[in-house]
Formats: sequence, C-alpha cells, structure tokens
Amino acid sequence: MKKECDSTVFSAGEAAILGRLAAGECMATRMRALSRQLTRSYGRFFRAAAPLTITQFGLLATLADLHAKGEPGTMASLAKRFELDRTTLSRALPPLQRQGLIDILPGADRRNRLITITEKGIRHMKKALPAWQRAQQALLERFGAENWTDMRRMMTELSAICEEIEKIPPPVGIGAQPPSATAENQAGIDAAETEGI
Repeated sequence: MKKECDSTVFSAGEAAILGRLAAGECMATRMRALSRQLTRSYGRFFRAAAPLTITQFGLLATLADLHAKGEPGTMASLAKRFELDRTTLSRALPPLQRQGLIDILPGADRRNRLITITEKGIRHMKKALPAWQRAQQALLERFGAENWTDMRRMMTELSAICEEIEKIPPPVGIGAQPPSATAENQAGIDAAETEGI
C-alpha cells in the first residue's frame, strides 16, 4: 500500500524556502542550469566544425594564446583560470591528450606539469574559431551587447563575493558532516564538473 506523504514533515518556514528553491531563486542551481544551456548552444555550432566541447575549446584557446606568446601552461595556472580544482582538470586534459591536441610534459611537480597545444590542436582551433564566432554572434544579437557587458561586470562582482565567502570557516556542530562524507560528496561534485568535457 502506497504511503501518503506526510505534509507536516517541513515547517512553514522550511516550506517557504522550498517554494523559493522551486521558483528558481537559488543562485547556484540557476547559474548551473544556464551554464548547461549555454554549453548546448555553443555545442550545436562546434559539432559540425570540430569535435570539441565548449570546455575543451576554452582550454585550447588559452593554450593557443600562451603558445602565441611563447609560454607554456601549467596545471596550476589553468586550474586558476577556469576555477577548477586539480582533480577536475586532470580529468579534462587526458581526452585532449589522447586526441593529440595537447602535450603534457614533466614539470617541477605534478601541480606544475607543463601543458602545451600541439600543431594538431592549433588546426582544430582554426576550425573551431569561426564556429565560436557564429555562436557568440547569435547569442549577442538576441541578448544584446550592452546586456552582456553589464552581465560580465556583475559576474566579476559575484566572483569576488564568492571568493570572500570561501574564506569564511565552514559551520561546525549540528549538521556538520564527517570527513569521510565530505570526501564522498566532493568526489561526486568533481565527477559532475567533468560531465560533457
């Protein structure tokens, strides 16, 4: 027999918070959903030009820019540029290496391994750049260049706020997770971050 849901499980205050979450007020989930939409939009343009995801394109574009300047990339510099931890970045790079688009060379340590774009990677970028331009133009024509300028400014401000919040000590006591649970959660987060890479 199906058990009826107990409507008294949540207090009135908790129910109100759940309503706000359902309405899309959570900044994190709303931004992640938008990120997935943008990824799909750019992916439609990339698919026919070069077999790259937008994340791979971003990594190659950064390495191509460094190549033009005569500089190699490192795990540390790329992780900082893309706001990725080392584990997530380590999962994103091997597919590019297997395709022969990048080289990963020994550095002073694992964190400072040198990453460079190959000639094949440069050829892929040359094919992908027009696709990126078409995708970017299609979005800007509909969203508006001024709106995008304002949004970039707000995103920069929000990024700075997030950096401040990350410095706040995590809560302890009631509701705090044991180290093992935290590690398991982080492993799940790392896996989710690399979806589609």
